Amino acid sequence: MLEYCVEGLVSIALRIKEWGYPVHGHDVRVEACFSSRKPVDVTTLSKILGEALSGFDHRPLWEVLPGKSGRDPVIEDLLMHLCRELPRRLEESGVGDVEILGVKAVIPGATIRLPCVSTPV
Repeated sequence: MLEYCVEGLVSIALRIKEWGYPVHGHDVRVEACFSSRKPVDVTTLSKILGEALSGFDHRPLWEVLPGKSGRDPVIEDLLMHLCRELPRRLEESGVGDVEILGVKAVIPGATIRLPCVSTPV
């Protein structure tokens, strides 16, 4: 099994009232990892991640993504969105036999990882 990881960068604004965080921004390095039984064009995977992130770049996260249970969205919500969105985009692009393994966000001083459960497209 081959594994591929691609990265993208997105600048987002966050506010997390429940935790006492006022509006602030983060440059978030996002990594998505995939597996396949056959070679895959890594530039295609990188393009797919970039397209999935493009709607978030330089935008307040709460304007683009709903939070859970009425709270403001957090980076973890972005990662969960990517776990749902990337398989759809893989299928639309015609990349077959590829499974998304997980996504990761890196901000200064912290790394957040989320495994994705999917079936090969």
